[in-house]
Amino acid sequence: MHRYPTTAATANVEILLAIQYRRVLSFYYEGFHRLVEPYCYGLSPAGIPVLWCYQHGGGSATHTFDWLLVDLSHVRNITIMDKRFSRLRAGYDRASIGVDRVFSQI
Repeated sequence: MHRYPTTAATANVEILLAIQYRRVLSFYYEGFHRLVEPYCYGLSPAGIPVLWCYQHGGGSATHTFDWLLVDLSHVRNITIMDKRFSRLRAGYDRASIGVDRVFSQI
């Protein structure tokens, strides 16, 4: 597990590595600790850095796990976990995920 203070540059590297090596990410978002499988990192139509991911652990307001489009400006303490994921989750469609400019994706 890698732990760094979260800065924009550090978060960029962590996300790119996690997607490339299919590693689970841990971070705090909207008041909850979350464990996610990152699928796509890029910019939203509004130019906001976003991460399209599948949340499979941690907390959420809905108490369910599902696909999540994360506004990265609200993410804190991003960490690459030792756990890998290999199978693609149902529902991932590269063409309709709400990311205009893609930096990296599975």
